[in-house]
Amino acid sequence: MRNKKTDLFNYAKEMDKFLSKIDWDLFCTFTTGYPLSLKSARRLMIRFYNRIQKSVFNNSKNVLLYWVAEQNECKDSYHLHGLIKHPNIEGYNVIDGLNNSYQIVSGAKKKKTNYRIDLDKYDKTLFGAKYLTKTQRLDGHDFDIFIGNDI
Repeated sequence: MRNKKTDLFNYAKEMDKFLSKIDWDLFCTFTTGYPLSLKSARRLMIRFYNRIQKSVFNNSKNVLLYWVAEQNECKDSYHLHGLIKHPNIEGYNVIDGLNNSYQIVSGAKKKKTNYRIDLDKYDKTLFGAKYLTKTQRLDGHDFDIFIGNDI
């Protein structure tokens, strides 16, 4: 009989190895001003990925987004973390483009507010991939990787 916890642990370990081989550009944290369920977290990341691929990166197929939904400690809702690899765009502020895209897809623009999005330069020595894959070891969490195509 298979052990689900062992399967999740092994899968997370292999995913960490895979993710650690990619030269990520950004480590991200996404929050909203409303409770975020797992289903709504997935929909939000799909909308975010589609928007940045088209609007920020001009339909480039070289945009990768790995994301995880992590449960808030004191609530029954979630926030998101992610890793982004993107092509460089000469003369364009990618951070502003990503931030603006998130404000649009999260609904913040409609409410004339801003939701928190932290976009930090990825540093391999801080083991961001390992931090994100730890969430995969737990039941009741969601994650995915979007690679260069519309979702």
